[in-house]
Amino acid sequence: MKFFQKAGMAALALSIILPGLTGCGKTTAPTVKGQGSLASMQKNKYLIARLYGVMTFDYSGTTVTFPTELIISSVPLVWMGPIFDGKVENNGPGNDVTDQVHGSVSADGTWIESLSYQRQIIRPGDKSLSYRITLKNVPIANAATGTTTTPGTFEKTSDIQKYVQTIEYNSGIFTGGKIVPAITYVSTDWENAKQGMQPALKITFEEKPSETLGPMPPPQPGMGMNRS
Repeated sequence: MKFFQKAGMAALALSIILPGLTGCGKTTAPTVKGQGSLASMQKNKYLIARLYGVMTFDYSGTTVTFPTELIISSVPLVWMGPIFDGKVENNGPGNDVTDQVHGSVSADGTWIESLSYQRQIIRPGDKSLSYRITLKNVPIANAATGTTTTPGTFEKTSDIQKYVQTIEYNSGIFTGGKIVPAITYVSTDWENAKQGMQPALKITFEEKPSETLGPMPPPQPGMGMNRS
């Protein structure tokens, strides 16, 4: 555990695919009475996403658990019918940060049929990271009340495992054109009900960017991958 207490601690490494999630089957989209439509969705020119949870990792045989946040800033979108793509970069001295998205929405604009978002932070010869989250069948309208109060928004802190298809994450020293892994992912506590520890997923399509991409601090275990 001294590994996590030292300044300049070694970076995370994790590469995971959650096979138990893919076997849950496809969620059938219910009928939504709101005013969502593809045309209204296409008015949104940015997308921001966040996945949070208490995750367990293995470091050289030692198991450690801590809250982890995987996010992207507001990524500008290019729409091609129901399909969207986006990429934003911030390149600074020794610190290259890239956020990307790719996905599609339903014809009525009320469901994300698929979404892959990723972040990469490269520091040659230093701690770097790359992660990608793949989601499927995520509702982006308020089906419970039959209204769409905020078109293009999904936020939930329970029962989110069914939306997460895969998580891929590698963090470590960047050398030889790649990240050398150091720590591996074991699991996520999807059922954690403690205040501030519940797994959470938030996706927002935006007309204007709410968070811009900037320089990132070195990856730190359990602190998420945000800007400081």
